[in-house]
Amino acid sequence: MAQNIYGQPDFFAGYSQLSRLVRGLDGAPEWLALRAMLPHGHAFGSLPQHPI
Repeated sequence: MAQNIYGQPDFFAGYSQLSRLVRGLDGAPEWLALRAMLPHGHAFGSLPQHPI
């Protein structure tokens, strides 16, 4: 049976120190590539939302 590792204090202590959790998008390694794909001057929050 699988266990929920997110509920383990040792795992959560390490996970909560990941760069993207501490620094937000600036700490996410993929952010530079994603930002380069966005139209100039736009962020994710400013893109139009399409209903599913």
